[in-house]
Amino acid sequence: DESTVDIIPRFDIEADKVSVIEQRYPRAGRPNAVVDLFVQDMATGETTELKWRKEEWGPATDQYLARVNWLPDADLVVQSVDRDQTTLSRTRFTGPDWSPASMGAETQACWINLNADWLPFAPEPRSTHSTQPVHMLTTTEASGYRHVACMNRLGDLHAVTEGDWAVDRVLAFRKADDAVIFTGHADTPLERHLYSVPLHGGVPSRITEPGKTWAITMAPDGHSFVGTSSSPGQPPQVGLYRADGSLITWIEENRLDGDHPYAPFLPHHSLPEFGTLKAEDGQDLHYSILKPPGFDPAKKYPVIVEVYGGPHVQTVVNEWARVSDQFYAREDYILFRLDNRGSANRGKQFEDVIYRRTGGPEVRDQLVGVDWLKSQPFVDASRIAIQGWSYGGYMTLMTVLQAPEGTFAAAAAGAPVTDWRLYDTFYTERYMDTPEDNPDGYEASSVFPYVDNLTTPLLLMHGMADDNVTFDNTTRLMAALQEKGKTFELMTYPGQRHGIRGEALQVHLMKTRMAFLERYLKSPNTPEGSP
Repeated sequence: DESTVDIIPRFDIEADKVSVIEQRYPRAGRPNAVVDLFVQDMATGETTELKWRKEEWGPATDQYLARVNWLPDADLVVQSVDRDQTTLSRTRFTGPDWSPASMGAETQACWINLNADWLPFAPEPRSTHSTQPVHMLTTTEASGYRHVACMNRLGDLHAVTEGDWAVDRVLAFRKADDAVIFTGHADTPLERHLYSVPLHGGVPSRITEPGKTWAITMAPDGHSFVGTSSSPGQPPQVGLYRADGSLITWIEENRLDGDHPYAPFLPHHSLPEFGTLKAEDGQDLHYSILKPPGFDPAKKYPVIVEVYGGPHVQTVVNEWARVSDQFYAREDYILFRLDNRGSANRGKQFEDVIYRRTGGPEVRDQLVGVDWLKSQPFVDASRIAIQGWSYGGYMTLMTVLQAPEGTFAAAAAGAPVTDWRLYDTFYTERYMDTPEDNPDGYEASSVFPYVDNLTTPLLLMHGMADDNVTFDNTTRLMAALQEKGKTFELMTYPGQRHGIRGEALQVHLMKTRMAFLERYLKSPNTPEGSP
């Protein structure tokens, strides 16, 4: 029932018409939709409502129905989250009357990261950890890192994996040898691999080949899988593999031979270098740096800092990158990425520093990367630009507006959030709490207190029908900059939403960015048209 959600009138501006969309959009601090849950008996047609909400959590608009999962014995388990998203409750409902029974709760000091890990199974008697016949494999961040846990019907948890590294997903339980199959980052945060571990715990065994990042689709019995892998020098390959990681057959080998479409470009293909820097609290910050083909360490190069910086995303990964990265390198730019604190697959301590104050710790981490760049003899410190889209657009703005004057030569921000009060409840409040409970944090995390600081040439880009980061995020910033007498460049895309779609428009977007960057990063001593 969305009748409780505010209607936010939004202009849908296309090339030849303008529509006013009455969009239900629950902005931070405002009411959410009310979600009810029912079970229908397919034989009789009888429908029963499951009363999943909790009185102590307040009104229905302040409670989230997070996950609903069946058990093999036809019980239903409901996971729900409070408005603060610091408590995850599990409730088991048993038919035919669908009576509830608590399976306990998980709490976090800052926020709960939801997951889709829920794999029911019946273990062999030798490995049963309670008298309950049905168990679930799930993951939990109770230790500070996401790890596999075995849960019984009462909600009791038994740790299966542990350590200062993060699990990605639980994929299968192989009953024959009590093996839990999962993906994770036990070897390095830069690569996702497939692992197995005994149900009773122990050291995980890596199944997939190192030096690559893997995406896995596992057979239900855990005896084979389809694996997609890539590395910076090998585009994605898809194969069918046995449980031990040996190849059965290629589905798409994608061999980089002379017949491959990319073969003409291979002689100038650049490989990234990876490294770590230290954040102010001593945590490691992983970075990648891509240098132009034919790199000359005696030269000084301009740099593009590509930033995202937001939660649940990792940009520094040992995998085949976007071909646009190679384009930047061929244009004689160094491309630099750094995963600041708050980004994914590094544990809760790494993430939680942004709680109630985004655009602060992440900015300081990005500036650690810029300081390192400026110390390199092959970097022209006067020609460093920063660019990003969505949260990356927000980070671009927050970084240039808080950095010392002269840090950047140019900045390009696409579809940026400019004030978290304009974004949705579930995402925003997870990290920021509500505007009512955290007014100072919202003010400090907005770009508007810093607009007076703008001295860096700025390009703003936005789809004029964006229904995610609504276009008024940018129009409000435009008005504020104009009021302050700050000049900037602007490119808007009629009819486009949060992403700019279609080959023609994507080419136009790239040309727009490149023309802007070249005006400010091309050395004045470099003749027009020279590399």
